[in-house]
Amino acid sequence: MSGIPADRRWSPSMPEAYERYLVPVLFRPFAVDLAGRAAASAPRRVLELAAGTGALTSRLLAALPGAEVVATDLNEAMAEFGRAWVPGARFLFSTWGPLSGHGFDSAVQRGLERVFPADPPDFLHTLPHGYHDPDRVSADLAAGGLEPTGHQPLTLKGTAGSAAAVVTGFLTGTPLRAVVEARGGDPDDPALHAALTAELTARLGTGRVTAPMTAHLFEARRAPGPRPKTNRL
Repeated sequence: MSGIPADRRWSPSMPEAYERYLVPVLFRPFAVDLAGRAAASAPRRVLELAAGTGALTSRLLAALPGAEVVATDLNEAMAEFGRAWVPGARFLFSTWGPLSGHGFDSAVQRGLERVFPADPPDFLHTLPHGYHDPDRVSADLAAGGLEPTGHQPLTLKGTAGSAAAVVTGFLTGTPLRAVVEARGGDPDDPALHAALTAELTARLGTGRVTAPMTAHLFEARRAPGPRPKTNRL
């Protein structure tokens, strides 16, 4: 693990916290939306990339009971399987927009900046929200032999039981934990948890909290002609 950058370290204990605290709040609203869009064209075969703990997978299975759904996560096998997209196949995906457009993540980031003023963690900027430029995404799609056919911003609302639950999710279920440790902090420190919770509470309120979250929705199709000689999808 020592050779892996802190902002990319996933420990065995993280998925459970990620699924419990963050998936229902941050990802399920978009999973419901994306599954509905995918089902609209009634595909018989679906390849899901970056499936994570299965938030979208379960929705796809429910929306497309007769379809073959293959769920994968980031590894070489995923890339190889992806090279078998058939000509004309539909590629539908979303990616987070800028950090400023995400009520929960931007509040967590502001709290981190208060706790680590000299060297605030940039995990949220560079990873979850580091791939939001439509021109860059379109260029990557084209480089992977896909033809972009549509793009639109999509803002949905997420609801959490409390601001404290969101903070727990980030500090125990994401690489932010390792990022904090790399800066000499203790992700289990009650003072850190309280400081981040205070920032979310100041922005979102007490009790059940709701915030807007903006993503970008893209559609593409397999471009005609020979496959490009590239290792990128």
